[in-house]
Amino acid sequence: RPWPDLVIADADGDEITEVRVRDTNADPASGYFWTGWTGSVYDDNWHKLSLYDFQDLWFAGSYTGATDVYQVQLFDGEDWSATAELTVGPPTLSINDVTTANESGTASFTVTLSAASAQTVTVDYASSNSTATAGADYTATTGSLSFAPGETAKTFTVPVLADALDETDEAATLTLSNASNATISDASGSLTITDDDAAPSLSISDVTTANESGTASFTATLS
Repeated sequence: RPWPDLVIADADGDEITEVRVRDTNADPASGYFWTGWTGSVYDDNWHKLSLYDFQDLWFAGSYTGATDVYQVQLFDGEDWSATAELTVGPPTLSINDVTTANESGTASFTVTLSAASAQTVTVDYASSNSTATAGADYTATTGSLSFAPGETAKTFTVPVLADALDETDEAATLTLSNASNATISDASGSLTITDDDAAPSLSISDVTTANESGTASFTATLS
């Protein structure tokens, strides 16, 4: 697959004539470069490339899911530049937080893939109680998402249940797990259910006694 974008330039403006790259991961299974030639770069040796080849550089090989870090330097005909680092790894999955406007309807969550993949990416999701209770405040939700090659976002919804109780805002958690062909960078999304019930009011009755003896009974009412 192509490398991520990397912006590099010579500090004093001289023309760049050559690029060299090396892998900092001494793991022969971590991958190799392909740019008109194939060569293992799991050692600490620099591999020189023309600018033309560098533009067409691809990462390939028996990549097993670990993140790999490559170092890149430029040559302007006189000396080599400082080292820039390029991190190559599988895309990552994350889930957003959602705050509802009220206690009804649905809450829509988005699971995002950090970069498009050439492989199908799958991940499971499930809800769990925090201060909110499944069945009373929201409907328990589980499922799986599948990202086709090229897709970077998927959504799912959680039904929110209305009640007539004045209470504080309540929360539940949506958790990602069991990802394939990706890693999970943010596994937990928070669902905050905003209470929309009016606060109760207190009132007290008026009392007129029948005489000047005995007691007067007042009634306080919570609406």
